[in-house]
Order: sequence, then C-alpha cells, then structure tokens
Amino acid sequence: MESKEMGRVCVTGGTGFVGSWLIMRLLQHGYSVNMTIRSHPDIVDESSWSDVDFIKFAKPLLPCYSTCKTLTEKAAIEFAAKNRLHLVSVAASWIHGPFITPHCPFTVRIFLDMIFGNGEGVLEQQKYIPFVHVDDVVNAQIFLFAHTNANGRYICSSGETTIYELSKFLSARYPQYQIPIIESSMEGISGLKYPTLSVKKLLDTGFKFKYYGQLEEMYDGAIECCKIRGLL
Repeated sequence: MESKEMGRVCVTGGTGFVGSWLIMRLLQHGYSVNMTIRSHPDIVDESSWSDVDFIKFAKPLLPCYSTCKTLTEKAAIEFAAKNRLHLVSVAASWIHGPFITPHCPFTVRIFLDMIFGNGEGVLEQQKYIPFVHVDDVVNAQIFLFAHTNANGRYICSSGETTIYELSKFLSARYPQYQIPIIESSMEGISGLKYPTLSVKKLLDTGFKFKYYGQLEEMYDGAIECCKIRGLL
C-alpha cells in the first residue's frame, strides 16, 4: 500500500523525549517532518495556569523551567490572537514511558529515581503525581493537529497517584530492586485534597487514551530502554 502524503510539519526540540517520539509517530502517519534541535481548585482545567509570582517566591523544583514554559505558552497564545493565527497547545502532566533518545530523558529519570536507588528523589517532594504515557501525548498532538475544530489549550493526563502508592506499586512489581515503601506521605491527613486534572475538553474531541492509568506499561517500557542502553 502506498503511504499517503499528509503534508510537512515542523517539530521543535526534535532530539528531546517528546519531540523524538512525536517525529516517529508523525512519520508513521505519513507526514514529512522538519525539526529544530537544542543542546542537551478541586478541578484544574485549561483555564488554570501556573502562578508565576508564586513560583518565584516558593522556588519549587525547576522554577526557571516552570516559569519559562508558562510565560512562553501565554506569549504564544497572545501572539496568535493578535495576528489571527489558529493555535492549539497540549498541556501534559508528568510524562513517562519508553524513549528513543540515547540518554534517559529527565522526566523518565525522575520516575525511575527509586529504581536507580534514590529513595529521596524529586517525586517524593511532589506528593501528588499526575502522569501520562509519552505515546498518548504525541498521539494527542497529532490528533488535535488534524482536528478541524480543535482550539486553545488541552490538558493531557491519564492518571494520578501519590508517592506512597507509587512506592508500594514499584516494590511489588519490581522486587529485584528492593524499593522501600515511602511512609513520609500526606495520606493520613483528614480532609486533605489534591486538585484533579480535568481532561474532559480533550475527551470531548473524540480522542482516546491508549495507556489510560497504565503505570505498568510506562515503567516496563522505560526500564527496558534503560537496560538496552546499559543504564540499569
């Protein structure tokens, strides 16, 4: 069967975790790809934004990165509106899963902290951890790119856990790594609630997650990639 030419697209950050996976899927869908490279409340919906002033004050994990991503997306939306451009953005939660890059991507490395023996890594500071498979992120980007009625921001997240639940899951599934159960959680505090990411807008377009809530697929794929590259 001859492949259908879908047109030419440009992917920024093509050597990165999401970018490299997106290029692979775009090529499989029949697109020609150009890329740029770089050196190495209760419900949260698309109307919610990271508070830049709070980030600067609280100085959480990667404050410069978080601030830059937020301000860049806002600037892009403002520019598109001013110049009557059609802009769609995908706001993904913590991205995990297998990778194509020769190195282990930063977000994957964070998810594998306890596998690598770092019991006090970044995720332990997060407490509440929303996550999504990298393949679902790039499939959502391609789906929305081809969707004639897509517009604005779309949250892409397929599950959530806590550091306590995650440590129990990892300890049971991968006993060979001797992962301790992390007890320093907020589980026992009565009335404590974490905001839930709403993906209703994305689902309303007809998009379907392939790996909804499947931590097993994400970890199995990432660990296998690390083994192939001699990282585990």
